[in-house]
Amino acid sequence: MSYIRLSLGSLIIVLSVSACAQQLATDQLSQRDVPPPPESRSQESPFFLAWETPPIVIERVNPTYPAAALKAGIKGHVILKVYIDETGKVVRAEVVQSIPPGVFDEASTQCVMKWKYSPAMQRDIAIPVVTSVRVNFGVSKQKPELRH
Repeated sequence: MSYIRLSLGSLIIVLSVSACAQQLATDQLSQRDVPPPPESRSQESPFFLAWETPPIVIERVNPTYPAAALKAGIKGHVILKVYIDETGKVVRAEVVQSIPPGVFDEASTQCVMKWKYSPAMQRDIAIPVVTSVRVNFGVSKQKPELRH
């Protein structure tokens, strides 16, 4: 015979459980339909935020200054979250912040998607990572400034 002790505040309840009842409970639990584990939302490997050797831009494409913004003399910047795979290819870029909102988003995203990086490394293994990129747009005779 086994005993189960339950404490509810200052109240203590001791129950005796026979071996037969224990076996019945075990059998019922094993016969229940247990749902399968949840499927992974993505079959991709995870992107890391830490690395020993950072990804470095080896091929950079400058953004095209939107004509309307250039004509109006609008300056601004876009900060992008950039997903880089283990080969150094940019696989996704998301706007995190843009000033002014929406003016330079498309130009920034399109140019960064064409960039090529040396892969980030962790323990001498190339890994997929997430990093951020700031693309500045200023009205001058120079090309837009890119800061990484």
